Amino acid sequence: MNTLARKTQEVGGTHLPAQWKDQVTQVLELTYETGLASKNSCFDVFGVSFDNEILVVLSVINKEKVEILPTTLFLSADMEDSEKNLQKTLAALTDASGVFFDAFFEQEHYDDYITNWAPEKFKELDFFYKISRENISLTLIANELLKEEK
Repeated sequence: MNTLARKTQEVGGTHLPAQWKDQVTQVLELTYETGLASKNSCFDVFGVSFDNEILVVLSVINKEKVEILPTTLFLSADMEDSEKNLQKTLAALTDASGVFFDAFFEQEHYDDYITNWAPEKFKELDFFYKISRENISLTLIANELLKEEK
């Protein structure tokens, strides 16, 4: 069972390709270069597709101090199983993240966290989002450890 997804997922999803992750990371880090430098931070990007959902997780994490909690944006959209729709949905979710990160980097101290999934619309895409202090990399590591114990 996947605990990150918005919908109940009994079967594990497919991690999005490293090429996608690298491309999104590069675009975000170029776009928000000044804001990241001022916070001594970088992006941590994660994505997974399920039969009925796509999940994108984007975290701003401190480069040096793990004790500084990240700010993490979760984006989820319903999926149809066509490759064309997947690429279109990924592009729209990435674009939609810019609305959040523009506001995030304008503020010295961001504290408008939304821990429950909230609906939103961007262009033609209906999606859901939440914002937390979760360190997605640590969560993924913990999930793998728990899977090994079973």
